Amino acid sequence: MRYTVELQRGAERQFDRLSAELKRSVLRALRSLEQDPRRPGARPVRSMPGSLRMRAGDYRIIYEVDDARRLVLVSRIARRDKAYRD
Repeated sequence: MRYTVELQRGAERQFDRLSAELKRSVLRALRSLEQDPRRPGARPVRSMPGSLRMRAGDYRIIYEVDDARRLVLVSRIARRDKAYRD
């Protein structure tokens, strides 16, 4: 069964600021979450309980999974060095 991937407002803005090449890379990663949000390579974020992260080049995608609603909610798309800051 497929999951729906939604970007929170902040993640949408972060995505919009990416270059065309980075957008393609991040979009591929987001599409893979539709099939399997807990795919190999997805890791928990220690500083954000309940959140997972995945790589897309030098960028990290931070998200939560709601299995009951079959929803992946993306909260951040940011460079590795800035992804875990508040």
